[in-house]
Amino acid sequence: MRLFLFLFFTHLNELSQDLFLADLHRVSRSGARLFLTVHGSRALERALAEEGVQALISVNEKLFKQARAHFQEGKHAFILQQNYLTTLRWRLKNLLLHLAEKPKNPLQKLLEYGITFTPESYIRSHWTRWLEIQDFQLAAIHDFQDIVVLSPKK
Repeated sequence: MRLFLFLFFTHLNELSQDLFLADLHRVSRSGARLFLTVHGSRALERALAEEGVQALISVNEKLFKQARAHFQEGKHAFILQQNYLTTLRWRLKNLLLHLAEKPKNPLQKLLEYGITFTPESYIRSHWTRWLEIQDFQLAAIHDFQDIVVLSPKK
């Protein structure tokens, strides 16, 4: 059995997430186990309540409240970040857009970086188009990130 750990689903917009999930389905062999981390209810709760987490993430309170509303509606909640974590990514994005004759929205979307809060209900209804959920551990990493254990759908 092969095990794979992916920690970047905490930073993907919905388009990028879907492309990765579809590709993970495509390349995963039967019996593989994928361990994906997400920011769920506990991460959102801590990000809204703890100044240290807010400073680390560097997103204003209004954007957090919008993300919380999306999250409570069972939606993928992505907040675009524009801070030290994204400097190189923003430079790459601007270069690619400059080189493209006509900037295309999908290209822009794929290069976005931010913080994502993903409700368990969304994962159970949306991710299962590609993968089967084997286990779901809430706040399993540092009382912050959830771990979703998945296998390829047959």
